[in-house]
Amino acid sequence: MNISKPKMVGPVRATCPVCGKTAYSHGGIHPQCAVSQADAVSRVAIKKAAAKAPPVPPRQQWSKTCPRCHRQVPARRVTCDCGHEFIPTSKS
Repeated sequence: MNISKPKMVGPVRATCPVCGKTAYSHGGIHPQCAVSQADAVSRVAIKKAAAKAPPVPPRQQWSKTCPRCHRQVPARRVTCDCGHEFIPTSKS
């Protein structure tokens, strides 16, 4: 009498195309792997947009940025070199 265990033919479910493991979802891809795939695409788009944008200088303490020329001026100045006048806030 020959008693042998049944042989495994292959995975019953589909394998995930990202990680290669047996997928438990009906779509054939793990939800975590699908999110990581979508995040990879958006990360590339964000990096491209950041490369095109001009670099933003770090803001120094006790300074403010002129909305017209984007130059950093000391916080106590009322006018910028470009001619923009900062409106003082009144404390009421």
